[in-house]
Amino acid sequence: MKASRKLNLYLIIGTVLFFGCGEKYESGPLVADDTPPPPVTDVTIRNTPGGAIINYSIPDTEDLILVEASFVRNEEVVTTRSSIFNNELEIEGLISTEPQEVTLVAVDRSNNRSTPVTVNITPEQAPLINLFDSFSLESDFGGIRLNYDNGEAITTEMLLYTRDNSGNWTYDQSAFVINSESKKVTFRTFPPEAQEFYVIAIDRWNNVTPRLTATITPFEELRIDRLNFSPINLIG
Repeated sequence: MKASRKLNLYLIIGTVLFFGCGEKYESGPLVADDTPPPPVTDVTIRNTPGGAIINYSIPDTEDLILVEASFVRNEEVVTTRSSIFNNELEIEGLISTEPQEVTLVAVDRSNNRSTPVTVNITPEQAPLINLFDSFSLESDFGGIRLNYDNGEAITTEMLLYTRDNSGNWTYDQSAFVINSESKKVTFRTFPPEAQEFYVIAIDRWNNVTPRLTATITPFEELRIDRLNFSPINLIG
């Protein structure tokens, strides 16, 4: 009796595996159509540093799934999406304060797209530029110190460039800033000689600041031979 049950179990498993390895079907909407949804309406804009928040009224159609915004960032068309459970989209990562176009499209379950609605946003000064405006360079031991105020706590990479032996600018060092707690970063390993430096910052959208250039003489920094150190035993 037990052997018969085992045999039946093996037959069932084999049947499932056999049919499970057969032809695959792509999933999709249960009912597809070619009727585009209505466009969004009542669009309002609140400009923000480096972007904007766009509010709108969602079309009254049952199969709507999202609203998509398209815009140009760093010479590339990028998109951001919001579901039907939200009536706003956030545009971010823009460095220019010039008016910029954003195209809004409603999309339904059959991937039909509504008539586009184009609006203009005028971003406020980007956080990356606010950070750059706080930059200052000064001498430090064995190098230079970059002072800054990252009050908006944006994530950036600071890049240092120097002149090579041929007088050409060349990348030398970099440092990451990921919060607003620190106020400075030091680039080291330079001799105490007057030298040209410049720094730039790059954010997570690959926006780049202008250059901050300065001629600085680092303070002399000497390495002490650790073999000349003597141990000090403290009481307790």
